[in-house]
Amino acid sequence: MTKQNPQNIYQKLHTFAGSKKFFWLVILFFIGNALWIAYSYAYPMIYDEYFHMEVTKIFSYQFSPLISHQPQSYDILGSLSHGGATLYHYVMSYPLRFIRLFTDSYPAQILFMRTINILLVVWGLWLFAKLFREIGIRGIYINIALLFFVLLPMVPLVAAHVNYDNMLFPLTALFFLLFSRILTAKKIIWTNYVWLVVLGCITSLVKVVFLPVFAASLIYLGVFMGIRYGKAFLQQFNQSIRKTNKYVIGGIVVVFIVATGAFATVYVQNVVRYHALVPGCERMLGAKRCSVNFVTKRSQDALAVRDQVELLSLPDYTSLWFSNMVKFSSSIDVRQKGGYVPLFASVLFFTVFACLAALAYSWRSIKKNSTWYYLAAMTAGLVVLLFLNNHSEYLKYHQPYATQPRYLLTVIPILTVMCVVAIGVALRNHRNIKLAAFIIMILLFSQGGGAVTYILRSNDADHWQNTSVTKANNAAKKILAPLVKENE
Repeated sequence: MTKQNPQNIYQKLHTFAGSKKFFWLVILFFIGNALWIAYSYAYPMIYDEYFHMEVTKIFSYQFSPLISHQPQSYDILGSLSHGGATLYHYVMSYPLRFIRLFTDSYPAQILFMRTINILLVVWGLWLFAKLFREIGIRGIYINIALLFFVLLPMVPLVAAHVNYDNMLFPLTALFFLLFSRILTAKKIIWTNYVWLVVLGCITSLVKVVFLPVFAASLIYLGVFMGIRYGKAFLQQFNQSIRKTNKYVIGGIVVVFIVATGAFATVYVQNVVRYHALVPGCERMLGAKRCSVNFVTKRSQDALAVRDQVELLSLPDYTSLWFSNMVKFSSSIDVRQKGGYVPLFASVLFFTVFACLAALAYSWRSIKKNSTWYYLAAMTAGLVVLLFLNNHSEYLKYHQPYATQPRYLLTVIPILTVMCVVAIGVALRNHRNIKLAAFIIMILLFSQGGGAVTYILRSNDADHWQNTSVTKANNAAKKILAPLVKENE
């Protein structure tokens, strides 16, 4: 039996890691982890799943996508009109209507809806991979980045929820993909610009947090096209329209009017009438009706004692914010002390700094194009915006509310792939070090990655009241516990 050359073994591993087969193994790994959580975790899960499922259920009994009059029985959910209930809830009401044709079991309906949400995230992962390939990132970097992304305990946990973040994820990836194609196109195709606006309106109607990305993207595009084409842009745009069949133009115009009209009905009307993108519950329903809503009650309780809580300085708050973002990326329950594996959180903490250092070191050596700069700008902008919003809330309530990394779920794959590329460039002449670093990181991320943290940190009370579910989780815990180091 002949011994294989180590160089040949490395080359085979390198080729496999960059292959489509490896990518689909990552997808299957993610699906398995997310399904484990979805089919184990009792309803409702922590990230507002009760709210999302109940609002979806409300829409499933009506045809209209609007809730113009809210009965008091809905007040526990807050104000549902004018952006409280979103396009996500209306669209997801149709799968709920479908599954109700076959079963009256509410747990079965919830599991079906959770599965749909997982598939939405799978679609998003595929779109992000497609985006990264189109901007010239090597397959091996894409696959490794997505592997580490789905190993974050937060990712399969959020995917397993009935939650609008899971629809926002693929729609944002699709928006970035279309934007990239516009930036790199050799000629102006007017339909791409129209579809970009339509998609931006639709995605903003799914979740309001996309609005800053949408607005910044349009500004970025205007400046970019102004520099590239100048006054010739409108001329080429009109020429592109003239080459299109009039019936196609008519169909696209109708879709454009519907999308922008729906957008204006919600956000433009809110700004004009209520001077806010999404008016607060008390503004719409009054303090008495909103007092039964958890978020409103939490805010009122915090305001009542805010003067008794000493404010942290900006540097101290920044440190706390970053620590919370890392810890909650590693956690199965942000409300539960000890809901994460300390070693995994520590590894993630140092990994973030290592990645940022690699980006700074390798930035000049990385082959970048217009899309790379756009994605980097959107990622940095969204991180800064979240921090500023969180800090503003902290100054108001003296409590660090909403410091959750799931609000960055749509840009974390971008940051991850950029970091992997940067590390690859920094170590391009050190093949053995790259291989050793990958193996070490996989071993470290196994200490709580994917569904491992959920299995280790959940207890019987967290599971569906089903003997098989409890036995499966307890058996898995017995297998994993000796393999995971619990202390930092």
